[in-house]
Amino acid sequence: MNASVRKYLEAMAEQIWSIQHCRLFEELAADDLLFLEQRSRMKTFARNSAIYLPRDMAESVLVVANGRIRLYSVTPDGKEVLLAFVEPGELFGELALIGGEAREEFAQAAVLSSVIAIPRDAMETVLLRNARLSMSVTRYVGLRRRSLE
Repeated sequence: MNASVRKYLEAMAEQIWSIQHCRLFEELAADDLLFLEQRSRMKTFARNSAIYLPRDMAESVLVVANGRIRLYSVTPDGKEVLLAFVEPGELFGELALIGGEAREEFAQAAVLSSVIAIPRDAMETVLLRNARLSMSVTRYVGLRRRSLE
């Protein structure tokens, strides 16, 4: 097996492991996990790199595979307001699921980080097939919003 194929397979194995260990997906059936994994993409971000900016299209939800993500906004007078730190196994950018066409905050890698992007349509398909997951994601969005307020 050549080096590029081996590297690809290692990256896929890490992606699969990371999705399975996201607390929200722990109870998903194997076929639903496979469905998400086949449609997801992992990308690594250097420390302080932007993952997304306000007004970027919200086309996917994201899971931290490793590292730490800082979510923040900027006030009209230019002050940064820390919204949250997102740790491995946690979901962020979840407003993409409730019709948010554009991102509202900044997401930045606080340290070298890998993030898995799950396309909105793939996530919606799995949510429609899994009432329990739908309720968990709804609770998660509500708790995140309440903690920000």
